[in-house]
Order: sequence, then C-alpha cells, then structure tokens
Amino acid sequence: MCIRDRFYMWDPLGMSYEPACRDEYSSYVEKICQMLIDGRSEQDLAQHLDWLCKNQMETETTKQHCLKTAEYLAYCRTWILQGE
Repeated sequence: MCIRDRFYMWDPLGMSYEPACRDEYSSYVEKICQMLIDGRSEQDLAQHLDWLCKNQMETETTKQHCLKTAEYLAYCRTWILQGE
C-alpha cells in the first residue's frame, strides 16, 4: 500500500469513496513524504495537514483528526519510505 492509499484516511473533503477522485490529494503527498524523510514529528505533520485544510482546500477539519492521521503516517514511516 503506497502513501497515496494511506493518505485517504485523512480525507477532509469526504471523497475517498469516489474512485474518480482518488488523485484529489496527490499534490500534497510529496511534501508529506519529505516531512517523513526529514524525521518531522507527528505534531509537525498534523499542523501541516491542518494548514492544508484551511489554506489550500478552504475546508475545516479537527486538529484531532489531523493528529490521528499524522500518528498513523508516522507509524507507517518505515514502510512508506521503503515504497511499500
């Protein structure tokens, strides 16, 4: 499972159920991968996800949801960096 697949648990726009929209968050993946490579903290990742929602997507999400997603991405860091 690649990071794009894992990214869909975040899904602030509620589009993960729609196959035609599977690339909706692709433009954000590179920055998140770089943050994972750089060893950034879960808090940093969560803050970035929250910033994306507010400033790029102009939508709301909870900080708790962003933190849970960040924790999951950090947990998967090894597999993500290995391209699994």
